[in-house]
Amino acid sequence: MQVSSEEDELEQSNLLQFFNLFFDDELVNEIALQTNIYAGQDRTEGNAKSQWRDVTSNEIRLFLAINIMQSVVKKPDLQDYWSRNPIIEYLVIFSPNLCKTTN
Repeated sequence: MQVSSEEDELEQSNLLQFFNLFFDDELVNEIALQTNIYAGQDRTEGNAKSQWRDVTSNEIRLFLAINIMQSVVKKPDLQDYWSRNPIIEYLVIFSPNLCKTTN
C-alpha cells in the first residue's frame, strides 16, 4: 500500500507537534541563548574560535532532531548517516545538504 502525500504530510505534522511538546519555542530559544553565551565566554578565556557565529533557534531544533533520529535509526559509523552509497543509505534520514546554512 502506497502512502499518499496527504497522509505523509499529516504524519510529518504530527511528528512536529510531538517534537514541539518537548522542545517548545521558549526552551529552544533559551538553549540557543545559553549556547551563544557559553561560546562568548569560551572565546574570552583564550580559546578563540574565530569561525564561531551565534546559533539560531532553528539550528538548535535541527541539531536536536538529528540527535533524536540518530538514536532511532542506528548505523555502524557516524559518517554513514550522510552517505550517498545506495547500500548504506537504506532508511535515509539526512540529506547531504541538510545542515547547510545561508549567511
